[in-house]
Amino acid sequence: MIGATTRIDYPPRTLFNAGMNIKSQADIDLINALGGPAAVARLLGFPRVPGTQRVHNWLSRGRIPSDVKLLHPDIFLRHLSK
Repeated sequence: MIGATTRIDYPPRTLFNAGMNIKSQADIDLINALGGPAAVARLLGFPRVPGTQRVHNWLSRGRIPSDVKLLHPDIFLRHLSK
């Protein structure tokens, strides 16, 4: 019987981070097609030193953050305008 004292143990952050490990090969391919992390950082106007690492982290995670895509639709969402 499930009552008020029933406890279900989940590993920490399992539910909240369930979608965080999804990699997008399309995002990885796009960064590479644009010339790699340094080129994308320049294109976005990021400072060289933290900017290149920031974009490289996107490659490691396998996805470009949604807010970055929305701030730069001309670069990251071109396929939607076709």
